[in-house]
Amino acid sequence: MTAKFEYTDIDGRIKEAEAFILPDYSNPSPIYRPVMTGANGKVDPSIIPTGAGQVPVFNERELVQITPQQILAKKIILSKVPIYNSIQFIPEGALPQRNSVDFSYRESDNSITWANLGLDGVLEENEWIEITYETV
Repeated sequence: MTAKFEYTDIDGRIKEAEAFILPDYSNPSPIYRPVMTGANGKVDPSIIPTGAGQVPVFNERELVQITPQQILAKKIILSKVPIYNSIQFIPEGALPQRNSVDFSYRESDNSITWANLGLDGVLEENEWIEITYETV
């Protein structure tokens, strides 16, 4: 299934795009990525470094082999702070898991936890997990 959506680029132009979505997400909610704007809804130029057209986003990838301590704590500490809602959590041999259903991100200690969620009791010691996310 595909869905068309509109978005505003960094220069304020409205553009249209099309994306493939799974049936579970046929009524998606917009992704929340906070941006500092003024009353007019435009990005305040004072937050953009001089000479820059936009704030760069970096893709991070962590391969983690789960330890007994992580299984007991039901969490993995990330090495960098991700942009909100950009995390993909993929256990070895599985499909990407769903944030807030199978795992969740905790800002308080920069960790991914699966306590009381879909992956609770599923992940095993020495299993490999691929975690990808965006940072600024």
